[in-house]
Parts: sequence; C-alpha cells; structure tokens
Amino acid sequence: MYEQLRRLFRQSAAYTAATMINRAFAILLVPIYTRFMTQTSYGDLALLLGMTAILWVAFDFGISSAVMRFYYDYDDEHARRRYIGSMWLGMTLIAGGISLALTLFGSDLLSDLVGKVEFWPYVVLTVWVTFLNTAIIIPKVLMRVREQSSRYVVLVCAESLLLLIAVIVFVVILRMGLLGAVLAMFVQCVLVYVFFTVYTLRNSSLPTDWPAIGRSMMFGLPVIVLEAGWWVLDTSDRFILRHYDSARIVALYSVGYALGRLLIMVSTSIDQAWTPFFFAAANTDDADARRVASYAATYFTLAVGAMGLLIVVFAREAVLVFGGRAYLEAARVTPLIVMASVVQGMFYVPSRGLLLKKKTKVLPYIVVAASATNIGLNFLLIPPFGMMGAAVATLLAYIVAVVITYGFSQHYYRIEYQALRIFRVLAILVAGTAGAMLVVPGEWYLALAWKLAILVAAPTVLWLSGFFEKRELSAARRLLSRRSIHGARP
Repeated sequence: MYEQLRRLFRQSAAYTAATMINRAFAILLVPIYTRFMTQTSYGDLALLLGMTAILWVAFDFGISSAVMRFYYDYDDEHARRRYIGSMWLGMTLIAGGISLALTLFGSDLLSDLVGKVEFWPYVVLTVWVTFLNTAIIIPKVLMRVREQSSRYVVLVCAESLLLLIAVIVFVVILRMGLLGAVLAMFVQCVLVYVFFTVYTLRNSSLPTDWPAIGRSMMFGLPVIVLEAGWWVLDTSDRFILRHYDSARIVALYSVGYALGRLLIMVSTSIDQAWTPFFFAAANTDDADARRVASYAATYFTLAVGAMGLLIVVFAREAVLVFGGRAYLEAARVTPLIVMASVVQGMFYVPSRGLLLKKKTKVLPYIVVAASATNIGLNFLLIPPFGMMGAAVATLLAYIVAVVITYGFSQHYYRIEYQALRIFRVLAILVAGTAGAMLVVPGEWYLALAWKLAILVAAPTVLWLSGFFEKRELSAARRLLSRRSIHGARP
C-alpha cells in the first residue's frame, strides 16, 4: 500500500508544483494590477474573471470528467483515439456555438451580469478568451491518465509565462489599464489554442463516434450543474457584495479571497493525480483501492490543513506584499476563506466514489443545497457584516456540500475513513486559525513570535495526540534511512 501511496505522492507533488507555479505567476499579476490599474478597474476585472467561470461551465459541458472516466472503458488504442477525437469535436462545436451566440445576442444578458463594464470590447473579448481556453481540456486529461506529469508541468509553466509577459506589455509598458489586461489574456489564449489543438489532433482520430458523445454528455450534464454550483460558491459573493457596496470593497475582498484560495492549488493538484490513480486501482483491486483511499483521505487532510495554517498565520504579510497597505483590510477575510478552501478540498475525497460508480445524477442535489445556502447567507450576512459576511457564507456553504457528498458517496461506494484522525487535523487547524485571528500582539517581534509559536504548537499537539501510527513512523524511518545511505555514497 505504501508503494502505491508513494507513487500517488510523486504524481501529486508534480501537479502541485505545476499549480504552484501557475498560482505564483497569478500572484505576481496582483501587484501589477493593483499598482497599474485603478481599484475600480481591478474590481471590474474581477467581475470579468467571474464571468469566465460561468462560461467555462457551459463550454466544458462536463467533457473533462467524462473523458477521465470513460477513457478506462476502452482497451483498444484505436477506439480511444476515436473517442478522444469525437469528444474534441463535440466540445468545439458546443463552445464555439455558445461564443458566437453570446457575441451576437448576449449584450443584455452579460451586461447585467458584469454591471457597468462595457460589452465591447471587454465582455466580448472575455467570451472568446474562455472559448480559446477550452483547447487545454482534453490534452491535460490525457497527460493525467498517462501519468505524464513532467510534460504537464512544462506546459503549465509556458502558459503562465506567456500571460505574465503579455500583461507586462499591455498593462505596464503600454499602460492600457483594464483593456490591456483583457488583451493580454486574449493574446496568450490564441497561442495556447493553436498549440493544444495540434496536440489533441495528433492524439486522436476524427471518424466521429456519435453514441459515445451522447453517453459522455449524459454523464457530464450533472457535472455541469456541479460546476455551476461551484461558480455560485466561488464568485457570486462578489456580485452580491457589489450590489450592496462599492467596487473598492469588491477589490479588497478579491485580494483577500485570492490569498485564501491559494490552498486550492494543493487540493486540486492532489485530485489531478488521485482521480486517474483511483479509477485505475479500482479496476484492478477494488478492496485495496478502498483501503488506500482511506489513508489517502487522512494524508490529504493533513497536507491541506498544514498549508492552510501557514497561509492564515502570515495572511497580513501576504496582503502587504501583493496588495500594499491600501489593501491591508483584505487580510481579515483570508482566514475564513482558507477554512472554506480546506473544506472544499475535502469534497474531492468522497466524490471520486460517485464518479467511479457513474452516479453523477446525485451531483445536482448536492450543488443545489450548497448554492442555496450560499446565496441565502450572502443576502443575509453581507448587509450587516460586509465582506466578512460573504466569507462566512462561503465557509458554511462548503460544509453543507461536503456533508451531503459524504452521505451519498458512502451509500454507493463505502469507504472506512479514519474519522478521528481527520478530526484531529481539523480541530488543530481551527484552533490555530482562531489564535491567528484573535490574538494580535502589538510590536512586530511579538507578532512574529506569536505566529511561530502557533506553527510549532500545531505539529507538536498532533504528535502528542498520537496521530501517527507506528507503521507509518517505521515506514518514514526506513525511507529516510534509504535516502541517507544513497546520499552518503560517493
């Protein structure tokens, strides 16, 4: 089992590195935007990016999840290539048709969504940015199922670097403000679209398997509802916040939210490795797959919890670096968003069982309940508490989503999770977050000492509570011993 977990760890580490690099580039863009754009323009950009999240749900149409799951149903390489080509064609026709319709007839609909942002050129260019990005969907799924994590990392780095260069040219050098930010995304996406389309066509064949497209669409349709619900949970708070407050508050909240969502890069990266690994393992030895899944859930919670606590403790410093003092108030919402991100990450663990059993039909129930919770709490909490109310609403909505998902998943594919160990990690994270939020010493050296004390106390309490099993400690010692021996060789 530990060999399987090490293999999963290696793949997860590679995807985490890719996501961290991508996120690092995204974070580098924040000080560029905040210093070379007005707060109103940055708030408008946040709304445009929120719109892309909505469009992405429709453009993807559940294709990525369907390709990931149905890939393992084909043993013949020719059949797989035909399936990949069919899915690429179906996705291109759907996304292209929606983009054209929105460009010609979507002015009223999209203008209402993004407020006072002009339809042309900002909204139209953003629509086509989202379409061009669909080119990455199938290639990245293929790299994951083939465990080509190194190639995945290289391509993610190239994508991120292209966007950074484009933003520097249009926003910093040419000083084009909001238009420059949108043009930078468009130029980068044109180059990405050409490359990944060529890659997809080289790994597929075009004689179309229409029944396969139909089966995949039926599988993916509930996933669309789920992704739409994620959009509600991830971005609707900014639109509701804008309804009650100014674009400046939206900008503040967006910075604090972005820092809190850094944790998602870890959870999604682990999921990128875990999903194909789990599907393949379940097809080989179902009992062993369930056992590995139980331990993987515990280690997953430990990993995201540790990184979440690190972000919470240094939230103020992160805001100062990436937003400046004008955005310092944003640090107030970051701890709550970190907690929400930890909970959202835990959704991936039980949801794999639903996808394995092709029970995507239950996903709409999950997302409707969570989305209704989020929207209702946003309207209830934002008027009296502002952006703090939005953060609390996000956290509670994700808790609802995970609880319901766990119940459905255990019904269709039961796994004996290590509940007590997971609870210990979460309890320590909550205590550390409370300490970081409620106790703020005055002098900088006292503040630093307090932050370091929290970071040292967390793993100490975990160790003393008996979290680690004896065989885990033995396996860790053997691994360290082997590395020490290899490192000592001339």
